[in-house]
Amino acid sequence: MKYRKVKFFERRKVDRKLDAARRRLAASVSESDNSSSAVGASSADASSSTSTKATSSKLSADDAAALRSELATLEQDRIYIKYYPKDKKYISLFNPLDEKTAARRVRMRSLAIEAHAAFHAAQRDKAGQKRALPRSGGDEEEDDDNSSRSSDSSDSEDAEAGGGGSDDEEDEDAFFLADEKASEEDEPKKKEETGATQGKTKKAKKSAS
Repeated sequence: MKYRKVKFFERRKVDRKLDAARRRLAASVSESDNSSSAVGASSADASSSTSTKATSSKLSADDAAALRSELATLEQDRIYIKYYPKDKKYISLFNPLDEKTAARRVRMRSLAIEAHAAFHAAQRDKAGQKRALPRSGGDEEEDDDNSSRSSDSSDSEDAEAGGGGSDDEEDEDAFFLADEKASEEDEPKKKEETGATQGKTKKAKKSAS
C-alpha cells in the first residue's frame, strides 16, 4: 500500500515504453516484408537487387532482435513492479542508485521473476487438476474454454498475484488519474492565489515605506 503510487506511475511508464516498442517491431516487420516484395518483383538488375535484399534482410533481423530484447526487458520490468516482495522497501526502476542499492534491486528483480513463475506454475497445476476431475461433456467443454481464456489473460492473472484483480488495478488507475487531473486543475488557482498574495505583500511594503 505504501508504494502504490510510485508503482502506478512506474507501471504507466513501462506500459508506454512497451506499446512504443511493439509498434516499432510491427513497423519493422512490415517494412521488411514490403522491401522483400519490392525486391522480388524487380528484375531490371538481378545482382544489385539480390545484394540489396540480403543487406536489407540482415539489417531488419538485427533491428528486430534488438527490439525483441528491449521488449523482453520491459516485460521483466512490469513483472518487477507487480511481483515485488511486499515486505521489502520498493526500489525504483528509474532512479539513479548507488552500487549497493543497485545490487539489491537485482536481487529483488530475481525474486519477482521467481514469484511470477511460481504463480503461473500454480495456475497450470490448478487447471490440470480441474481437467482431471470427472464431469459431463458440456461442463468439460466449458472448462476447456475457460482454461484457454485464462492462459491468454496473463496480465489479469499478474494483477491478481500483485494484490488485486484487473478490476482493482483499473480502480487504482482511475484513482491516481483523477488525483493527477485534480492537481492539474488546481494549478491555475494556486498561481492566481500566489499572484494575489504577492500583490498584497508588495502593496503592504509600499504603504509601510
